[in-house]
Formats: sequence, structure tokens, C-alpha cells
Amino acid sequence: CSSTGTQVRNIMIPTGKNEEELWEMFKIVLNCIDEGDEIILDITHSFRYIPMLTFIVLIYARIVKKCAIKDIYYGAYEAAQNGDAPIYVLTPYVNLFDWIIAVERYLSTGDAERLRELTRSEATKINKEIRIDVPSNGELDRRLLFREPNALKLLAKSMHNFSEVMRTCRGPGITQVITNLKANIELVVES
Repeated sequence: CSSTGTQVRNIMIPTGKNEEELWEMFKIVLNCIDEGDEIILDITHSFRYIPMLTFIVLIYARIVKKCAIKDIYYGAYEAAQNGDAPIYVLTPYVNLFDWIIAVERYLSTGDAERLRELTRSEATKINKEIRIDVPSNGELDRRLLFREPNALKLLAKSMHNFSEVMRTCRGPGITQVITNLKANIELVVES
């Protein structure tokens, strides 16, 4: 695209009729990604399984090639009205995936570091949204009425403290961090 300076390449891939072709597709897509790339994925045109395969490749590339998934789009032609098709932004699924991995890590190892990072990020977003003026119709986004971002930060910090005490076997501190963790869980539930 000369107007945006974006590089677009047409790469041929096999159809994926067997496991060998699926691995070949994985390699082809992965080899198209360079270290540190920022990726925008449009899954509008493909066989139905290709977005799933591509998402897995992109998650892998985020780790091994330090790339970023900036956006994922789907043009819903089947939902078109009067010739206009909506474009769905599916990027929140990347965030959901990050939360799933963070929760799994916490449950399997007790390591809350990734949960703390994600919670800080989410709390920062909520704080920014709260600062936005109330719309002229007087209605606020309902999720802002019941979520206290500072409570989320406190919960994330207490989860991290708990995992650190457990990881380093600091027995005398266990009672205090469990008490703090329980209090912060209750604070989030109440808010």
C-alpha cells in the first residue's frame, strides 16, 4: 500500500488437507514474520480453520520473534445490509488469551506476576475511562459503575505478594499475606 507505507505480500500456502500441510502452513506463516513486527490480521477470506492456525502462529511469534499483534479484523459480508458489511474487531481475544495464560500460570505455579501486569494495564484503562466526562444523555458505561480500578491493583499486588512468600518459603509471612489477599478479594467483589 503506497499511501500508508504498509508492506503487503501475497504468499501461497497449502490447503491443509493433512498434518504435514498444516505444519508447512505454520512454517510459511512464521517465516513471513520478522523480529519485532507489528501485525494486523484480517481473517475475512480463508478456510474456516485458517484463522485458528494463524492465531496460534502469531501467539508463538509474539514469544520467539517479539512481534506484536496490533489488531485482528473480520469483515462480516454475510451480515451486510444495503451493501455495507460490518467490520468486527476481534483484537480483545488476544487480551483474553493473555488472561487465560496468566491465570493458568498462577494456578499451576503460584506465579502472579503476569496477572499483576495485566491487572495494572486494565486498571489504567479503567482509570482513563472514568475520567471521561459523563455523556450529555447522563448515562455512564455500567461496567465503570461497579469496578474500582484501585481495588484491582490492590488485589493484583496481594496476589503477587502471596506468590512471592510461597515461592521463597517465608513461613512467618504467610498469615499476613493470606489475610491481605482475602481482604482484597472481598474489596473487589464488593466494588
